[in-house]
Amino acid sequence: MNAFRVATILLSCVALGCGERPGDGSELACRNVEYIVGWGAGGGSDNFARNIAPGVSEALGIPVKVINIPGGNAIPAMQQVLSRPADGCTLFGISTDLVTNEAVGLTELSYRDLIPLMRAHVDVAMLLINGKGHLD
Repeated sequence: MNAFRVATILLSCVALGCGERPGDGSELACRNVEYIVGWGAGGGSDNFARNIAPGVSEALGIPVKVINIPGGNAIPAMQQVLSRPADGCTLFGISTDLVTNEAVGLTELSYRDLIPLMRAHVDVAMLLINGKGHLD
């Protein structure tokens, strides 16, 4: 998957180690799933997460709790997700900022550190340059 395509993903539910299931693989190894949103309550990413959480919960058969970790252009939220065990119990809703943060040097964290599970929405965006062909 190229960087442009990844950049167009407004929300990818990302689980670390989602394929790792105990025993016969019939259930997740957790009592609930935490869905991390790197933005504050009431915004588009939060509203989207809260609208799909009940369906995800029903599909998984366990509660899904939405947790907001706002600030820092979602970098603190991503740090929190990557610090957790790769046990399939954490989902992370990302936006195009994930690619932008890495591209402009705000973080060394990368979309490559995550496992995309679902593309739920595509947001059309553009990259602008000045007349000299520089990214200013």
